[in-house]
Parts: sequence; C-alpha cells; structure tokens
Amino acid sequence: MRNFQQGSAHILAVLLLLAGIGVGAYLVQNPTNFLPKASSPKPISLTPTPSPTCKEGVDTFSVNTPCDGGYRYANYTCYDGVSGILGDPVSCKSSDTWVAYAKEACAGHSSCTLDPKQKPPKVSPEGFSLVPSPSPKITVPVSINYPRVALIASVLLKDKSGSVVTDQSKYSYIWKAANPKLIEVLPYAQCTNGIQPPCPSDHASIRGLAAGSTTIEVTVSRQSSGKVIASTIFEVTIIPPPTPTAVPTPTPPAATPTPGVTIIPTINPTTVPLSKRVFVTSTTYNGNLGGLSGADAKCQERANVAGLTGTYKAWLSDSQTSAAYRLNHFGGPYILLNRLVIANNWADLTDNSIINPIRIDETGIALVDYGLSNNKVITGTNVNGDIFNIYGTCSNWSTITPPDNEAGNIGGGSYTSINSQWTQGLSFPCSSTGHLYCFEQ
Repeated sequence: MRNFQQGSAHILAVLLLLAGIGVGAYLVQNPTNFLPKASSPKPISLTPTPSPTCKEGVDTFSVNTPCDGGYRYANYTCYDGVSGILGDPVSCKSSDTWVAYAKEACAGHSSCTLDPKQKPPKVSPEGFSLVPSPSPKITVPVSINYPRVALIASVLLKDKSGSVVTDQSKYSYIWKAANPKLIEVLPYAQCTNGIQPPCPSDHASIRGLAAGSTTIEVTVSRQSSGKVIASTIFEVTIIPPPTPTAVPTPTPPAATPTPGVTIIPTINPTTVPLSKRVFVTSTTYNGNLGGLSGADAKCQERANVAGLTGTYKAWLSDSQTSAAYRLNHFGGPYILLNRLVIANNWADLTDNSIINPIRIDETGIALVDYGLSNNKVITGTNVNGDIFNIYGTCSNWSTITPPDNEAGNIGGGSYTSINSQWTQGLSFPCSSTGHLYCFEQ
C-alpha cells in the first residue's frame, strides 16, 4: 500500500510539471495581461537641439562729415546695443577704414547677450523708474590735450504707469562717477519730453580724462525727505583719442647766389592786428543754418554788406566740432564795433564772463533789449568754447524738426548778458529764431 502511494505522488508531480511547461509555452506564444509587457527602449536622437542664432559684431554703421576723400566721423552700434562714435575734427579716413575700426570695437559683442536697451529699468517700491539714454553702456574718448569732445547722457523719470513725470520740482538728481580720475561729469538742467520748469538736472556732459572703464550712478530723491525714489547706472568705456597726423612744412629752395653780387635779405615785417572785431547779426535765423559752414557764410555775408574787411566765423558748435576748435585763439583784445572791449584775449573770453555784452550789430547799432529770454543768440557752445549739448544742435544745424532722439532745442545765450548766459543758459525750439555772434579771424 505504501509503495502504491509513493508511485501516485510521483505520477502527480510529473503531471504538474508537464502542465506548468504547457501553460508557460502558451503564455509565451499568446501574451496576456497576466504578465507585464517588456517596455521598448526610447530612441536616442543624435540630432543636436538647435541653439538660437547669435549675431556678433556691428549691427548699424554710418559715416558723416565728408572730408578730402573720406569722412571725419563714424557712428556704430554693436549687436548687444553698445554704441559709440569714432573720429575727431582732424581725422579723414575712408568708409572701409571706419568699418574696420567699428568691427574692432564690436568684437565679442553678441546679440545673444541681453541687449542693455531691453533691460527693464530698476523700479522703486513706489513704482518710479529711471530710464538711461542713449544707452546704459556708453563710450567716450579721452579729451585732455585734445579738442574737447563730450557725450551728453540723460535719464528720464517715469511713474508706475510708465508715464514721464512732468512735474519734478520736488525731486533732486545726483550724478556720481565711481572713478572721477577717468571721467568728468557735469550735470545741467534741461526741460525735455514735456517736463515743466523748473528743469531738473537730468542731463550731464561726460568727458573722458583717461582711458579705462568706470560707472556713473544717477539717483533721484525727494527734496523734503532725501529718500531715493529711483536710480540707474551707466557703464562707461573711455577710449584713447586718435593721434592727429602731423603735416610736414615744406622747406623753400635756397636762393642761388650770382657771382659778384651780394644778396641782402629783405625783411617783411608781419602786421599783427591790434584787436579782433566781434558783432551780433542784425538778422535772425532758425536752427537750419546750413551747418557750421552755412553759419560762417551768414556771418561773412553780414560783414560784407556792412563793409567790414576780414574773415568772420560764427561762435557756434555742432555735435562734433566745438567753437574753440574752429575759431582762432587771439592773444589780443576782442572789441565791439563801438571799440568797447568784450575780452582782453581768448583766455579772458572763455573764463565764464565777458566785460561788455555783445549787443552791437554789424552796422554799429545796439540791438533792442527785449528781455533776457527774448534776446536769443544761437551758439550751441558753453563758456569755455566747448560743445554745449550734442543733442541740441538741430541735427548739426540742418533742420527745424530734428528726430525724437534729439532734444529738439537750441542751446543759446543772450546778447545783453555778460555772465555765462552770454553764450549758454537759454533753450528754444529749432523752429524758433535767434541771432549769431560773429568773430573776426
């Protein structure tokens, strides 16, 4: 009996083994939900993800102020928004040369770098923001021992709605250079963009003193509490000025002596004028003067009509050339046509004040005093003969409707003033009219 039971157990085990093998074979050939399906591996893409297209170098470029076969200046903007001005009043290079210089200046500047112009300005808890212009990154040349060139920077205060704050009588502006040894910052007041007087000091003349990099922080605070309500920072790069090319003076050929004849040199004494004459035009003009040369022609025309001898030029600067660079620096007195002295020499002329107002016209008659703000003279020049505002020259004295990125106003003076307002301090539209100061050369 025991042997029978053991044999039955062995037979049952064999049957179960065969049944398991059969079920397994069926499930392999006929997949069911009893066994999880093996997941297929995800395909690996060998194609790299395309990166954004980056543009590097010069984005926009232009040349201006033609000279003998070339141009004196070039303007460039890099793809990251950095912009600058190349050139000087004595340079004269081809467009291709200026392009090469611009490419060198924009090397490494890529559009993949966030355009600083698109960076949102810093917004205060009260919602005010300060927008820098022309760009948060600016470039100026060194101007020491060189015709002084300035870049005009400005800021625009906006409220939480993004509108310009037109009444700024309760706010104060502070411009602070991180390294005053590299740049000179001269803030001044000017009402633009609909801002009402009293004008805030939201503009500044930036001059390079030494090559390098620094920053300028501009803050606006409430006059009552001193609390800062908005701020912004300019990143400034100061580049060395180009070196003017010296023009050699030709040596005249030596005279060949004749045998037996003694040559006695003839001395031709040079006549030095005892003074230089200055007048204010009896006629008025708007901001479209035909450039600096057109203004000079107007001075010469008035002198010719009045029978005055000599060459006359306008006391006028544009965005690139200052009156101090254009006009001769006379070592003697400057006088009016009625013989009154306005300055003892050039240094005296450009020391912040004059002795007598330049009120006598080309005919020797004094102009009528209509009040300080109405005795307008177009100058674009400050008291030391430098450019007053590169954005206040009516597109270099060529239009009465300058583009929006310019101030649209003329920087001028008053012909009845003897303090700094004789040449700076007045501001009036390019479509308005004013007189010209004319200096004998």
